[in-house]
Amino acid sequence: MNKLTLISLCSATLLLAGPALAARDAGEKSREQVKAELAEARLNGTLPVGEDGLTPRQRHPQLYPAKTTLAAKQDANSAAR
Repeated sequence: MNKLTLISLCSATLLLAGPALAARDAGEKSREQVKAELAEARLNGTLPVGEDGLTPRQRHPQLYPAKTTLAAKQDANSAAR
């Protein structure tokens, strides 16, 4: 196989694979949803910070209200996944 054929084949593969790789999945979140979740995590103290990976809630629990039973169950379920 000569170089031109190989280059053409690789180029065609990349051109055809690009849209398939860029397709949005039905479970993907929008940028606005991600920003809202980030803001909520910062407010709730559940966003890990620092080198040790502790959250502000873990470092200073007195600054945050106690979690409700439902929220605690959801956190336990998400940690188990």
